Amino acid sequence: MSSKNWKILAAILAALAGANLLVLPHHPHFEAEAVPGFWAAFGLLGGLALCVAAGAMLGPLVRINGRDGDGR
Repeated sequence: MSSKNWKILAAILAALAGANLLVLPHHPHFEAEAVPGFWAAFGLLGGLALCVAAGAMLGPLVRINGRDGDGR
């Protein structure tokens, strides 16, 4: 991707993050939903937790050796 595309994507992300501060839920189901950025943080932390869990489960199955990958 070119530098111009990254700048456009960053501007869109900044606009959406700014809109998240202005638009609040009418009737949040839980108290945490009323906090601006809750769903973004929830998604980020959930994704990180899934990555850590997958690494912990798959780590013992993957054998890394110092050779050129011949598996012996």
